[in-house]
Amino acid sequence: MRASHHVLAATALIALAACAGSAPAGDTWSVRDSAGIQIVENRASTDAVTLGHLLDTTRAQSFPDLELAYVRGMRLLADGRIVIANAGSSQLIFLDPRSGDTTAIGRQGDGPGEFAGFFGLYRCAGDSLAVLGFPSRLTVFDAQGRLGRAGPALNFRPHEMAGVASDCATTAFVRAELTPEYRQSDPAPLGMYWAPSLDADPIEVAKMWGTETTPVRGLPGPVRRPYGSDAIWTLSGNRVVVGRTDTAEARLYGRNGGLERIIRWETAARPVMASDRERYTKALSALEAESPGSGLEFIRLDRITLPDRRPLFSRLLTDDLGNLWVQRYPELPHIFDNRGFSVFGPEGRFWWIFSPTGRLLGTGTTPEEFLIHDIRDGMVAGVVRDADGVEVAQMVPLSATVLRALSTTP
Repeated sequence: MRASHHVLAATALIALAACAGSAPAGDTWSVRDSAGIQIVENRASTDAVTLGHLLDTTRAQSFPDLELAYVRGMRLLADGRIVIANAGSSQLIFLDPRSGDTTAIGRQGDGPGEFAGFFGLYRCAGDSLAVLGFPSRLTVFDAQGRLGRAGPALNFRPHEMAGVASDCATTAFVRAELTPEYRQSDPAPLGMYWAPSLDADPIEVAKMWGTETTPVRGLPGPVRRPYGSDAIWTLSGNRVVVGRTDTAEARLYGRNGGLERIIRWETAARPVMASDRERYTKALSALEAESPGSGLEFIRLDRITLPDRRPLFSRLLTDDLGNLWVQRYPELPHIFDNRGFSVFGPEGRFWWIFSPTGRLLGTGTTPEEFLIHDIRDGMVAGVVRDADGVEVAQMVPLSATVLRALSTTP
């Protein structure tokens, strides 16, 4: 799942977008207009703000008694509760962190209020909750878990559901757009679309290339390439943010499908070195021993080739104020993430944080074992998974340094 799938308050976006055209430029960033598209360039500088540890882990609150498996989304509500899309039980779990009380709704199935699987969990229309399930089912609940509506979001099966707009009805989806000239060894051409309703014509948002693949010795077709590039996306209210992981830029598209802003920053691609290949081989061998017969032998280095360089980033998400968080690509491919391996290196997960107008606010790190799902009102909701695969929900405040940086967002 590439999409990182995070929604923010639409009112904040509208207010910030209204003043974006007059955003001032500084020595380390500039803004220009190109055919109605705002292009924000963030230049490398020794004066770039290093925010350090982005979370105040000394005030982290954990919930180890809550049994979780395969969490596919978490949302913070205005009253402080956390909602968790727990695929292991096919339920939404409402957690009150003050009392520890929980309420679970839903079960496995295709009926109203039931879930056959989760693409993602989204906030919309205030604190309503929209669940996208397989293959393209949209279910909406209010903040108390009462069922609002349920039914198909599309009348066909997409490549992937991407998110839900702030009206709780319009969905974003991705479909493969193969042509007779397409070669299976190439990344698949993809199209991102808005679907205003079940019967309305989709609105084209963006064209992009899918997952980079590599041929495998002994197999007729290619597989996903470790350290390969990919297209990733996230939703921001009524906007879609799309990135290609081998290019240091993020593109923001509006509800009408038009490109509104391009955010660029400077960063060097890190090479895949001999030490990385050794580390990859060691981690893969350990994973094969843990999961025999899983097909991992097809991505051994005697059967595939690795690229010369790693992708630049691996995740996009937005907070409730419209700031864009971009996570740098890890030391090991994501196949090893949260499997007891040191994936992100000694500094943990490294992030660039951009204001809603595209300015780089700073960089910093979060703990390697903590997977962020949502950021709202200065709090971060996520999951920690230990070496045994046990998932634990956590709520952690942003650090004071980050809160100061976000409060001065231009």
